[in-house]
Amino acid sequence: MARLSRHEKPLLKTNEHGNNPNKIIVNQHVIPNKHLLEWSSDGKMVEIFDIESKKLKTLPAKSPYFCVMRLWDQWTESKMLKSNEDNYQSQIGLMKNGNDFTHPDYVMAYYVLLCVRVWVANKERPHYPSESSSISHEYNQSELEDNELEMDGPVQIVKATIDPDSQHMARGVVKMAMNQAFAQWCGSIKNQKWRLYQSDNDNFILSDAFCTNFLEGFHVLPLNPKQVLIAESTYENLVKNSCLSVQFINNVMKRNAVNYYVESSNSDDTAS
Repeated sequence: MARLSRHEKPLLKTNEHGNNPNKIIVNQHVIPNKHLLEWSSDGKMVEIFDIESKKLKTLPAKSPYFCVMRLWDQWTESKMLKSNEDNYQSQIGLMKNGNDFTHPDYVMAYYVLLCVRVWVANKERPHYPSESSSISHEYNQSELEDNELEMDGPVQIVKATIDPDSQHMARGVVKMAMNQAFAQWCGSIKNQKWRLYQSDNDNFILSDAFCTNFLEGFHVLPLNPKQVLIAESTYENLVKNSCLSVQFINNVMKRNAVNYYVESSNSDDTAS
């Protein structure tokens, strides 16, 4: 996905304290690296089926193949996404130890933000300059990125720029779109209860089909090759239509995949 387009790189230096002190990198995972590694047998590599080439590939989970060149701003990456991923991992840690989720809303929020990330990653990035005028001070890139990092809380103040070569305003547009979609989509499923569905034999795949699945009302979050979370409405529909199976869930994940789906190395599934 990073191979599809180029975007502005973060500054090498954002302040006097050193080189990129916040360690915000250019390539940002659409599906977080830790989640991808649940399908790895060695903690490094994952097996994927590439939709475009229709071939199986083995790639490191850190590969740019799973990333986009940073679409969103630094506040979104360092605060919104990081806290969302950390919250999710805290709940998955409980589940692996045989405990119930203490904050199921963290898992729901993670699922929704995955859908938003895939949605944004596959949309055209706005490259047009700001139409703002009569700006008293033209901020340079360092000042703009410091502004992104300093923002906190629900109200965000965006400093405008008239520099046609800057993508600061474009990053702001992406951030606002992500926040709006996240709030709306969370609201649409906030009353859903989630069921853990486990496979004893076959393995679930992990697909980048989250956005399409969400819009179709197919709410399934693969946690690892043996377990998925299914929203109550989706679960009831699958049971009603006698479709509750690993194979059916995998078929939907494959059908709606945008760029790839990930298989476990010992999966019995074959690429189709």
